[in-house]
Amino acid sequence: FGSTLGVKMGDHATVEECKELLVDRVLEFAARLEDPSCIGKEAMDRLPAPTKAAVVSITYNTGPGKFGVKDGICELKNARRPSTLASHIRAGNIPAACEEFLKWANPPLPGIVKRRAQERALCLEGVT
Repeated sequence: FGSTLGVKMGDHATVEECKELLVDRVLEFAARLEDPSCIGKEAMDRLPAPTKAAVVSITYNTGPGKFGVKDGICELKNARRPSTLASHIRAGNIPAACEEFLKWANPPLPGIVKRRAQERALCLEGVT
C-alpha cells in the first residue's frame, strides 16, 4: 500500500491492517496540508473534492518536504516556504496549482509521469 513507516525486515501485516495504515497515513498528510505553514484549512476546505483528493495524493506520494532535507508540497529543501503548487492553492489559483503537478514527475519515469497526469486531471475536475 506504499507506506514503509516503521516497517522492519520480517514484519507481516494482513490486508485489513494495511488498509487501516493507509487510511491513517492519508489522514496525517491531509492534516499536514491544513496546517497554516502549508496550505491551511480554509484554503483546503474551499477545494472541490476531486482537487482535494489530488492534492492529498501528490503529498502522500512526494511527502510534505523538510527544509534542508527534501523538497515537498509543504516545504522546500532550500527554502522555508511551501511549493508553488501550495502557494497557488493558498492564493485561490487552482488551475495554476493543477498545472504544477506535472513538474513533480521527477525523475520522469513512465509510472510517475502517468501518476502525475492522472492527479492533474483529478485536480482539474470541478474547477471552472
